[in-house]
Amino acid sequence: MAVQWATSALPARRAARLGTPSSGPSTSVFRSEPVASTAWVWDDLATRADAIALRSEVFEHGRWVRYQDGALASIRPLEQLIAGLPADAPVADGLVLFCGTLGALPDASGRGVRPAARMRLHLIDGDRTLTHEYVTATLPQVA
Repeated sequence: MAVQWATSALPARRAARLGTPSSGPSTSVFRSEPVASTAWVWDDLATRADAIALRSEVFEHGRWVRYQDGALASIRPLEQLIAGLPADAPVADGLVLFCGTLGALPDASGRGVRPAARMRLHLIDGDRTLTHEYVTATLPQVA
């Protein structure tokens, strides 16, 4: 099976407006999901996958700030994700799985998980990096 790692260089306004709402005190926020324009072939990096670095940054107070940092080894292994799929789920070439996240690094005031209008995500494999950036929009509360 040729599972691929993928990310996008597409502007957020062109990304699909799909996502999961997260409630705030007076608003709901929807995130765009990454849409791939570049991919890595799983078979080319499977033997060193645990060493792939996962990093994210949020744009706060006019600058990019590190938000998450760790290795792929610290989240659920691909084999466990595939094993957890329903028996009738097709596991074939082109399969894409979303698999949890790293803990948020605290900011200067000690806050970990926090809202941000812009975020960058990086997968780093030696001298190559896949990067995706997205922008969120806060919507008015309707109910």
